Amino acid sequence: MPGSKKKSTVPKAEAVSPAKPRFDPRKHEGPLPTPCTGVCVMDGRTGFCQGCLRTIEEIAEWGSASEARKRQVWITLEQRRAVQ
Repeated sequence: MPGSKKKSTVPKAEAVSPAKPRFDPRKHEGPLPTPCTGVCVMDGRTGFCQGCLRTIEEIAEWGSASEARKRQVWITLEQRRAVQ
């Protein structure tokens, strides 16, 4: 039929790419990465950053926090995500 487009049968890249492993702060070795996602907007209702779900206090202390404290923050973020 003129003007009709044939549907592609090639799978989309996201459908065939392997899933990114979920970050587990309990098993991570070495310095813990920042949870920052680059979406730095505080939600006035919850008090959490809309990107990473940290409080302003958790964000401010991150640079000087111990690895134990960073791990604790990561675990807290998992709990916050579970209820959202």
